Amino acid sequence: MLSSSWNSFKAGAALALSIALAGTFAPSATADTIDAALRDEAPRIMKYIHSHGYHTVGVLKFAVKKGTRAESLDSGTLNAKMAARLEHALILLNDPSAPIDVLHDVGRAATAQSRGATFRNAQGRRGLFEHDYSVAWGSEKKKPDMFLTGEVLVNKDMKTLSIVVQAFSSRKPEAIEEVVRIKNVPTDRDVLASIGQSFVLSRRLGHKSARELDEAAANDASKRDNTSANPLKDSDDPVQLEIFYDGAPVALEADTSSPGEVRVRTQKAADPKEGQKVKFVVTNKSSDTVGVVLAVNGKSTLFLEDLTSKSPGECTKWILAPGEAYTIEGFYMSEDGKQVRAFKVLSDDESAKADLSPDQKGVFTLFAFRPIAGGTSTALNVSSEGGDLSRSPAGHPGKRSLPELQAALQATNHTHASNGRLVAEHVTHHPGTTRSVRQKGGRGLVVEDSQSSTGSNLNRVDKPFDPKPSMSLSIRYYAGAGLASQ
Repeated sequence: MLSSSWNSFKAGAALALSIALAGTFAPSATADTIDAALRDEAPRIMKYIHSHGYHTVGVLKFAVKKGTRAESLDSGTLNAKMAARLEHALILLNDPSAPIDVLHDVGRAATAQSRGATFRNAQGRRGLFEHDYSVAWGSEKKKPDMFLTGEVLVNKDMKTLSIVVQAFSSRKPEAIEEVVRIKNVPTDRDVLASIGQSFVLSRRLGHKSARELDEAAANDASKRDNTSANPLKDSDDPVQLEIFYDGAPVALEADTSSPGEVRVRTQKAADPKEGQKVKFVVTNKSSDTVGVVLAVNGKSTLFLEDLTSKSPGECTKWILAPGEAYTIEGFYMSEDGKQVRAFKVLSDDESAKADLSPDQKGVFTLFAFRPIAGGTSTALNVSSEGGDLSRSPAGHPGKRSLPELQAALQATNHTHASNGRLVAEHVTHHPGTTRSVRQKGGRGLVVEDSQSSTGSNLNRVDKPFDPKPSMSLSIRYYAGAGLASQ
C-alpha cells in the first residue's frame, strides 16, 4: 500500500503535528487536471521526439500567462513544476532497452553555468546547447540535441487554463515549434496557489464540494485581479499575518503591478537590510482551529520543506486554536526545538548568488487550511486522483539506473507506464486518530542562519484538514533578487 502525508504543528501554548492519511489506489479515468492532461499527451510528445530523431532531451521551465498580463517565468512554483512534470513523464515512458536520454533539471544547471543562456531569444537558445548536463540516471553528462518548454495560459476568469508544449533543437535554435496544445483544463486551489495568486474562501462555503470550492477560489482570485482588492483586508481571512523588521511592523499594500497581490510598501519600508532581525506573527482570526504553512523564498518555516516539490497541503503545518497567535522567528529544523535557524538577511551581493528557486526568490507565502467540515475526519474517506507528476523521489536521481529511477517515480508520483501510456492511481484518504500533547514549556533576501538556536518543543498530533488551502497569500518583499531569465 502506498501512502502520502500531510503533517502539521500547533503553535503557541500547544504545538502539534498532523500526520499522514494512508492511500489505496485504483486506475484513473478522467483528465481534468494538469497532471491528467500531461499524462494523456505524453505519448504524443514522446512520439514527436522519436520521429524527429532526437536522442538527448532537456526540459526547461514553462512561462505562465494570467489573463491579459505579460507571460512570466517567476509567477510562482508552477513554472518549475511544469518542467518537472514533463521531465518525469518522459522518464516513465522511456524504454530502458533503447532509451532517449532525459536530462535532469537543466534550467537550474544552465543558469549556474551561464546567465546569458535563455530560451527567450535565438542567441540564448544557442547558448543552451553549448553545455553538458547530467542525464537523469547513471553518471553521464551530455549535450542536448533538443529542448522542450512551454506556456501555461490561465484564462482571465481563473477557472480554466491551456497548456502549450514547445520544442527547439540544436539544428535550428532560432525556431520554436508547437508540439501539443491542451485546452480547457480546470484550475483548482493548488494551481492558483502555485501561480502566486491570492484568494480567500468565504466561511459560508464550508459544506460545498471540492469543485465548487475551487470555482469559488477562482472567482475570488479573478475579482481581486479586477478590483485590486487587498487580500489582507478581507473579513473572511482565517488568519492575520504581521511582519516585523527589528521589532518594527512592516507596512503591506496591494501590488499595483500585479493586481490582487501584496508587496511590502515601498514608500515607507525599505527591503530588509543586512543584519536586521525578521519575525512573523500569525494570528487565528476564525472560530475554528486552522493549519498554516508559512514559507520564505519557497522554503517552509517548518523543516525547510520545498514548495517547488510539494503542494502546500502536503507540507507540515503550524496549528493555531481560535484566537491564538504565534511568533515565528526562524526555521524549525527538529521537533525537539533544539535546532531553530533564525532568519538572516543577506547583502545584495549574497542575494544575487543565493541558490534558491527563482520563482520564489524574494517572496513570503502563507497558506491557511480549515478543518474538514463538521469537525470529523470521515469526510476524508473519499477517492481523489493521485498521479502528481511534479514530485521528485528522495535522493539524487543520478545515483540510480533508469529502471530504478522509473520505479522510484512510480512510487512517488503514483503513476506507471502501461502499453505506451501513463496511468495514474486513485487515492482513498482514510481518517487518522488525533493525538495531542501539551507543550512543556546591506539589504537582501531573508534566509536561514547557519547557526542553530533553541526553540519550543513541537508535539505530534493527527488533525484532518482540507488538503487544499482556503487562503493563499504571496508577498513580494525584495525586488532585487536577481531572478534568472530561463
